[in-house]
Amino acid sequence: MSNAEGPPEISPGALYLLRTARNNDSEQALTNNAALFAVLEFGEKLMRVCREQNLPGLFALAKTKTPPQTFLVLTAAILHRVQEILGEPSHATEDEPEVPVFTDFNDYVLQGFAQALADLAWPERSARDFDGPLPETFLARISRHDVNALWTYTLQHYIANIFQAYFAALRFRERNPDLDPLTEIELRSWDARDLAEYAMRLAAASSGDKADPKIVLSSLDKAINEMLKGEGEE
Repeated sequence: MSNAEGPPEISPGALYLLRTARNNDSEQALTNNAALFAVLEFGEKLMRVCREQNLPGLFALAKTKTPPQTFLVLTAAILHRVQEILGEPSHATEDEPEVPVFTDFNDYVLQGFAQALADLAWPERSARDFDGPLPETFLARISRHDVNALWTYTLQHYIANIFQAYFAALRFRERNPDLDPLTEIELRSWDARDLAEYAMRLAAASSGDKADPKIVLSSLDKAINEMLKGEGEE
């Protein structure tokens, strides 16, 4: 459960995984991350063309050579376009210092963005349907939401993917055979979600309804620091 006044009260296991990820982050790239900035910025543009019901604009944004026919192909094109953006020359200035472009967190970012798009555009997905809905359905469903929803889902899955990676690397389940079978699901659905929502509340408090990717990243960093500080960590 989240505390409306302060940091969310997430599980001890999630806090341990979060602390481990932060302690192993020598480049401070968990939040100072060009890939995460890129998907948030791209998501804002994506939301705009979807709200305008602009299907050609959606394809142009993804720079597809041919119109994709399914959610899977469209999302693959979107992720490829984000990777292209990351490979383009930096436009950093003195006021906007460069951040690591290629880090251990990039895969978690891109996977998280795809999962966020699926949550909004393909909520009924199952193992029996591999390709997903048509682009027209993608556009219509995304347009029902605002950019804050897309950013919240993206942060949720990004953090959850980090939790999942450390959960596996530290062999949590092997070391704790009596662990609740729903632990991995709860890490994503509750712990990561609460952290994402708190970061977005901090962003809203900083800039009202005009939060931008930079503010979201700094708010995520602040949210993590507050949670770890509350546990005796900086």
